[in-house]
Order: sequence, then C-alpha cells, then structure tokens
Amino acid sequence: MLSTRIMFLLLLISNTRFSGATTQIMSVEGSTAQLSCNMTPPSISDRVYLVLWYKNKNPLPVYSYDAREFTKKRWSEDKQFGARASFRDTVSPAQLRIERVEKGDEGTYMCRVDFRESPTVTSTMLLEVVKQASKPIVITDSGVEVMGSVGPYMLGTALILVCMAEGEPPPRVVWLRDGVLWDEQMDPGDVADRQKRNTLVISPLERIHAGNTLRCVAENNNVSHAPYTDIVLEMNMPVMDIRLINLPSPLVAGSEHSVLCQATGAHPPPQITWTLTAPHARQADRLPASAQGLSAQGNLSTSSLEMTITKEDHGKVLTCTATILSDLFPPVNISSQLSVHHPPIVRAVVHGERDLSRVVEGETVTMDCEITALPAAPVDE
Repeated sequence: MLSTRIMFLLLLISNTRFSGATTQIMSVEGSTAQLSCNMTPPSISDRVYLVLWYKNKNPLPVYSYDAREFTKKRWSEDKQFGARASFRDTVSPAQLRIERVEKGDEGTYMCRVDFRESPTVTSTMLLEVVKQASKPIVITDSGVEVMGSVGPYMLGTALILVCMAEGEPPPRVVWLRDGVLWDEQMDPGDVADRQKRNTLVISPLERIHAGNTLRCVAENNNVSHAPYTDIVLEMNMPVMDIRLINLPSPLVAGSEHSVLCQATGAHPPPQITWTLTAPHARQADRLPASAQGLSAQGNLSTSSLEMTITKEDHGKVLTCTATILSDLFPPVNISSQLSVHHPPIVRAVVHGERDLSRVVEGETVTMDCEITALPAAPVDE
C-alpha cells in the first residue's frame, strides 16, 4: 500500500494545472542555482499549505515543503539532489537552491503553491546549465605557448597570436588591447566544435604597440566572469631622441652645473655614458655620472653629470652616448662644444733675462702686459 504522504501527493498531482510564462535561468556548472517561487497568498487572511517542485513534467515532485503543521517540513524527493537542494522561505520570492549544479540538473521546473483558501498558483522555470569556458591558451604562430609576455619583437615585423578556449556551449573568443575590444572575428570552423580559436594579427608593429596588454577572453554565459589570459607585448626599439639639459652657453669658470642627458623611446633601456674631449686630443676622457634613472612609463632614460667648470674646459667637447647593450641598434650620441668665459688674468713679462731686483737707475727695461680673458679684454697702456 502506498503511504499516506504519497497518496496525498498523487491527489495533488491530479489537480495540478501547469500555467504561466516560463522564466529562463542560466547557471554555471559547479555554482548555485536559485529557482524562485512566489509564495505570497492572494489575501492577508490566507496562508501557504504546501509547496511542491516538479521537474520535466514528472508526476512525482523533486522537492516538497509542508507548512500545514506547526513545525514546517522540507524534504528532497529526488536522490539526484540529495543534500544539494534546500528551500528558503525567509526571502521573497522564496527560492529552491541547488548547490554544486550538475549538467543533469538541467530541465524545466514547476513550482506549485497550495493555499488554505485560495486557488493553487504555479510558476515555471527553464534551468540551463552551462560548462564554464576554459581559461584561454595563447600560442605563437610557431606553436609555442605564451605566458605573461611575448617578444621582444622588432619594429616593423608582424605579431601573430592564436587564442584557444573550449566550453559548453562553445565560447566566443575575443581579443582586447589595453581594455578595448580589438578583434572579435573568430577563426572559421565547425559550429558544433567545443573549442574555438581567434587569431590575432598586428602587422606591421609600431611604437604604439610596445607594452600593450593583449587580453584574450572566452565568453559562453552572462552569469559569471569570463576567464581570460593577459599577454604583454614586448618590443625592441632604438633611441628616438637624445638631448642635453641644463648646459648653458657660454659657461662661466668656477660655476657648477648638473647636466642631464635624456634618451627617449628605447627598449630595452640604453646605457648612458659621458665623455669630454679636448681639442686635437686623440682619446676622450670618460666622466663619472650619477645612477641612471628610468621613467615610470619606461620610455625615458636619464643620467646626471655634476660639473665644476674651469677655464681649461674651453673648447672641449662634452658628449652623451646612449647604447643598447644587446647591440641591436647603433649607439646614439649628442655633443656640445663648451664655451667658457673667465675674468682677465694679467701677467707682466720682461724682455730678455733681466733680474728686476738689480735694475740700475737710468737703465731701460722693456716689459709686456699679457692679459688672458674670455671674452677678450681691452688693454690700457
């Protein structure tokens, strides 16, 4: 004989009317699905007696909630759910929660609410369970998997990256460049293939591409964050500009200057060196400089040289040279010939080898006045 509870359920089933629009719900495999059910009585004086959940028009419920007795009872009729299913009547609308959703949970669910006085109310939901797309894998055109960064590439060459991901349903694979949609045209293939590909081609590579973050995203649902893979594009680039800062002309003997050399646009950052070459000298003198700096954006390298100017520096050539250590590109330099001004230096020169301490009265002594100055100073005889 059937138990009293089962007989009661069968009696309810015979009077069940399936009606109302179907609400579509999407849930990701392994997450929690929430199926809503409106339990609000049509009148204030009325109250809920029984809530039954059915799946795929099965005549037996998969979950039951009995509120007729003082102690409310909940039980899962479906062994597939087991402890994964629970009913929350403390929220509005009430919810049937299915933990750790499986593909087999997919289907059409109907919630039937029986009241003490009012007619039965039903609502229908279509639960779709999707398998989250896999984290995208990025490979080069030669088949090498890329992680973190790719390159370095030379200016003017081509970049080809293939992004692959799979899921159920098959994902939409797109590329973003620094957060902006860049390429949404997926590679051709069978519509039913679970794995989808998108080949990114940038040719030729320009300076604006250096340091870009290329993100491949795999989307196959609108209820969870789409998995993605970020790749930073590294490029080798020559010095674009070099200049000397804080080197006035003319200079004044005895003055102190902190001369800056700035090299922009190079990657990897160049090594900056200083030399000072005297007129007609065969070899330049290497000068010590302060520690080299690099801007936050990585495209400006600086070096500082502390100089105390002497009159002997006049006519010498100060040179700043930027060299990329890997010798990818020829060194780039900038030079400036120093013009040093200094006050007059006066010196009296006696003709011949005369000892002025023994000059006899009436004797003629010839003397020259030599003045060294820059700019030249007038001589008053």
